[in-house]
Amino acid sequence: PILWTRFSEIPKIFNIFRPSEPMASPDVNSFYFNMHNLVRSLYQALSSKTVLPPFSATALLIGDNQFMTFDGKFYDFVGNCSYILSKDFNHNRFSVVANYKNAVRDSLVVKMQQGAYSIKINTDGKVLRGNTMIDLPFTLNETFIWKEGDRVTFLDKMGLQIICNLVFNTCSVKISGWYFGKTGGLLGVYD
Repeated sequence: PILWTRFSEIPKIFNIFRPSEPMASPDVNSFYFNMHNLVRSLYQALSSKTVLPPFSATALLIGDNQFMTFDGKFYDFVGNCSYILSKDFNHNRFSVVANYKNAVRDSLVVKMQQGAYSIKINTDGKVLRGNTMIDLPFTLNETFIWKEGDRVTFLDKMGLQIICNLVFNTCSVKISGWYFGKTGGLLGVYD
């Protein structure tokens, strides 16, 4: 909408700002609703859930039969078998299994990288790889295990951390936020 009649002349740009016809009054309601829809769609597209994972979650095993799930629910459980506490059902990167004998937790077994290796943490503080007892600190691939006083710590760069306090018979299982909604087991689905 620039008035320009010949190539030999400079176009008259100022005519853009002076309309030749009087403008109709703008519809404020339509403008408000269009801007609101635009801001809401941008907010949904750029929300932190689409860019960053949720925060990491921690579950607890307290004594032999009390649990706090990743979602913060408490319950009691008694068993005489092996039970999956938490497992990555999406990519099968890890699974944490509790072994019970006579309603007492005997050990935790952590299987990493689709069962390539397993680490067993007994309640007496012994740590085994397969059936062989290992000396701590221990490093395997991206897994680090060490003992400080009465605490055994298992840390894997895939986003799994287990800390067992041998005196108080408690274990905390912490998973990365990237596992949001991808785990299952007695410690919950973290959703």
